[in-house]
Amino acid sequence: MMDANLNDIEKHLRKSTKQELEQLDLGYNESLRLLGRRICMNRVAYSFFFMLPPWLSGNGSGEKSTELLHRHGAYIIYKTQVDDDMQASFMLAMMGHYSAAETILRTCLELLCRGAFYDGIAKANLRKECRLIHRRTRNAIDGEKRSIWGLFDELLRHDSDLFDRFEENSGGILDKLSPFMDGKPYRAMFPNFRETVEQLSAWGHFRPISDPTDLVYEGYRLLSQPVHGSIDSLDIGRRMLNGGGLFEQPEVNGPHLEHYLTHFGQLLDVGLVLTLNLIVSDPAVPDTKTTLYRVMSHVLYDEIETPYFRQRVTELMSDQRDSA
Repeated sequence: MMDANLNDIEKHLRKSTKQELEQLDLGYNESLRLLGRRICMNRVAYSFFFMLPPWLSGNGSGEKSTELLHRHGAYIIYKTQVDDDMQASFMLAMMGHYSAAETILRTCLELLCRGAFYDGIAKANLRKECRLIHRRTRNAIDGEKRSIWGLFDELLRHDSDLFDRFEENSGGILDKLSPFMDGKPYRAMFPNFRETVEQLSAWGHFRPISDPTDLVYEGYRLLSQPVHGSIDSLDIGRRMLNGGGLFEQPEVNGPHLEHYLTHFGQLLDVGLVLTLNLIVSDPAVPDTKTTLYRVMSHVLYDEIETPYFRQRVTELMSDQRDSA
């Protein structure tokens, strides 16, 4: 069924993109290259988004898959939103709305990291290595300086089995923390994006990226330019620099499409690395080698550059061979 869906998507992409690229002042080979890159990225994105349950399945019945999906429920919830948002971003870019498309990619990057963070602090082995949950707010809230751990402590007084349930379904942590995430005084308990990335790095979730904080945060900064940058980083600014009018309709632009696809590919690479490390580091995953083969068969394509993901798969496969 998924293969059929992929084929239908590819047919639609080939038809629509061919029409779009024919309107650009590009050579034949360049048009084909952009078309191929777009289709390939969509295949990888589709695999990344929707093939997670088969990666985790330890048997043909799917029972193990369900168990592991619950164990990582917090991450899956955020990632499911990313699934929709990246597809929306992709389609906006294909219509020439590059500023909006890149802003959505920024949101996707942050959602993936936050989902992995909450999934991590739901697990006892990672929670004990997280200093951020013990950090107290600078200002007093309800008469005292608060922390996430303090909130956990209060919850445990009324529900001693809370952490055990978090282990079985990390999504439960969102039910407990969500009421405090939006409230202004309590929001100070939660880490900002850079701190979140630093914690994920400390857990090893970004291996083999050598300096993930700088790489991921720099990607976040670049994707924030439509919001925080100059007018030249907006579609309308770039259009006017190229001699276009203020009220002209957005158009597909070869260099801008190339720029967007680069960011899209980088986000895929980081997301794949994050997802793979989260899965294989879980002791409940029954067969890492089988999981890796599933990942490779569904996601690795020669036409797209995912250097960190490829490196991580190679490392894990080497570890499997050494331990055999």
